[in-house]
Amino acid sequence: MKSIKKYFTKPTLFKKFLTFLFSPIHWAKMNYKKNYHLNFTHAKKLFIFDMSLLAFVIFLIGVTIFWFNYHPNIDQLVYLDINPSKDKIMSGDYIDYKITYKNESDKKLISPILTLKLPKNFLIEKIEPAKYNKSKNIFELPNLKPNDEGSIIISGWAYGTPDTNELITAILSYRQDSRKVKEQKTVAFIKTLRNSVLNTEINISDKILSQGKTPITISLENIGEKNLHGISLLLPSTKEINFSNIQTDNGETKNNLWTISELSPKQKNSLTADIITDIKNYQKEITLNFTPNLTVNESSVPQKTISKVLALTYPQAQISVTWQNNLKQIKPTGVATLEMEIKNIGNITFTNAQIEIPLISGLIDSARINKLNLGKISNGAFIIDKNNLPALSEIKPNDSFKYNIQIPIVYWPQGGVDQTLNLSPRFQSELENITSAKYELSAQSPSIAIGTQLSLEAETRYYTNEGDQIGRGPLPARVGKETKYWAMLKIQNATSQIKNLNLSAELPDYIFLTGKSSVSHGQDISYDSVRKKINWTLADLPAYAQVGVYFELSLTPTSEMIGTTPIILKNITLTGTDNYLQESITQTIPNIDISLPNDQIGKEKGIIIIQ
Repeated sequence: MKSIKKYFTKPTLFKKFLTFLFSPIHWAKMNYKKNYHLNFTHAKKLFIFDMSLLAFVIFLIGVTIFWFNYHPNIDQLVYLDINPSKDKIMSGDYIDYKITYKNESDKKLISPILTLKLPKNFLIEKIEPAKYNKSKNIFELPNLKPNDEGSIIISGWAYGTPDTNELITAILSYRQDSRKVKEQKTVAFIKTLRNSVLNTEINISDKILSQGKTPITISLENIGEKNLHGISLLLPSTKEINFSNIQTDNGETKNNLWTISELSPKQKNSLTADIITDIKNYQKEITLNFTPNLTVNESSVPQKTISKVLALTYPQAQISVTWQNNLKQIKPTGVATLEMEIKNIGNITFTNAQIEIPLISGLIDSARINKLNLGKISNGAFIIDKNNLPALSEIKPNDSFKYNIQIPIVYWPQGGVDQTLNLSPRFQSELENITSAKYELSAQSPSIAIGTQLSLEAETRYYTNEGDQIGRGPLPARVGKETKYWAMLKIQNATSQIKNLNLSAELPDYIFLTGKSSVSHGQDISYDSVRKKINWTLADLPAYAQVGVYFELSLTPTSEMIGTTPIILKNITLTGTDNYLQESITQTIPNIDISLPNDQIGKEKGIIIIQ
């Protein structure tokens, strides 16, 4: 009630405005009586003039509003639309675009032209109708009467970068029959490619080594209906990530760029490689992006990017390698004990591990190492796996174990002068939940000196290998007849210098030294007739040197020797000092007789004493 009394019983601006709307004449009469009557000399003339001005202002406002809202164009009554034949489109798909137009106005459209703006990587295959100006991308249509309609279909191959928007625009330009001004209707269709007919597959473990080698397989397949050309894929290489051992079944690779000239429909090609990682900043993961490219209209078009997020693992082993009892040197045929301790100090479990010890040819006795240890020899190395050492099956973080390996030294060392032995055991292991990846770590043992070896051979001869007779007297030897044989002793040194070399031998009572002798190094032999002992000395014998000591012995058989081959030289001993180890070496060999085992001619004539 208060509002009614306020606004409808009192003279307010709102009340005046309502009065003007409901009864303009009454409003004018009231306004005249209040503001003009009895107030001015020419009240009626002044009132008429004011009202005329007000009417003129209202007229101008109305004309202005009409002018701004008046549109002579009829583009709102021209229908134009673009419809694709597929809702979901892949890069490389075949697709039809139907452009429909209709004149829904009451005016005739003169000289209509339809202009199409297609993506640059759209390859036109077919157009219906065929009247299309390719250079200008236009269709010249006939005049369109009211309600005339038509359509155009453009078919082709849609190429582009997936997940990016591309615009297809249709512009219908015309003029009305009654006007000379050109008008146009524009519609746009936003095309988003959701995938590509060039299908990319990346096969790699979800976890890779922070420092190591991880295999990867990349496959590119044409799942479309048209040959693809100029395919390329750049492998994402950085300072910390590189690709090695790259192999492909088609195309070529150069500077980490894989190129394939052509890929037929349903054809699939693969690339295999090893990813070499060297990441030391302890980040949790890395992302590798693989973006293949196609060549369309002589330009490279990126296809769908495949991203692989790979968790980084930090496998790390600690290997301690020592020689038992702090061994510093060893003689040939000796056995050294290698002590190993392996500890997992990384963040991932080692599985199916093995220890590989390269066997140094000429120093390690391969035949004996198999007998002294559990393991096998393969490709020049002694291998211990979980079948020989169960602890290698699984080594969890912070786990450790110790293991001793017996290393036998060969009888005759070779390979150099003053040889040392230092081994480089390799620890190899698979990693839990990381397919095909392997961790490797090598260690180095302390060096131990390997001593030299002396070889001493002795034989009796009547003939040389060439058939020359050097012996004298009957053969076979006869009772009471003197027969002379040559004793031949050969000395050979191995890897280190020998000092104070001494060769000694004794003659049986029935054997005599004739005085004929020959040596290849040093002074001639000496003979103690009382002790019937022969000696020969040499101050030093270099590594790998050979020496020959030869002398003639005489035998006159007695009847008690009939049917035997008597001993001709006994207690044959060779001594010296290994200058590298500063240790003595002694070699003794069995007594030799007149059986002439290496003298074929002498053996044929007879070796057993006869009457």
